[in-house]
Amino acid sequence: MGEKTNYQGSYALNGYFYTESPFGDSKNFFISKSDIVYPTKTPFFVDALWLDAWPLPTDRPATTVLDGEKFPGGGLAKIAIPRHSFAQSATVRQLDAQSALPGAVNVTFADTHVEKVKLEKLWELYWHKNWAPPDKRPGLPVASAH
Repeated sequence: MGEKTNYQGSYALNGYFYTESPFGDSKNFFISKSDIVYPTKTPFFVDALWLDAWPLPTDRPATTVLDGEKFPGGGLAKIAIPRHSFAQSATVRQLDAQSALPGAVNVTFADTHVEKVKLEKLWELYWHKNWAPPDKRPGLPVASAH
């Protein structure tokens, strides 16, 4: 009988810091220190529900407080789970991506400082070396023209 592996955890490594991986686009990996243009805005280690993640600017946030999205996919859905500054009631289970996201996560950055980052701000960070922050967080409603 084969061994089962459970890669769920409480913290994740930013997968773009691996030197090689079958996940993520290799052109986005941080191969040398000079690839890290914004060390104070580049996450290295973060509160999450999986051991590693390869976020993309198009990632939508999680829809459930309990387990993010179906594993192993999801990039920022593994990370954008309210861990801090969030008064969760026993009945709150779902997150509405069309509303402001509640709470925050702790992030260790490439320059080694740690800070609590509001979930809404996660898309403004530089998760890989070619990251271009989106104009607005994926999942927010399109502004209507009046």
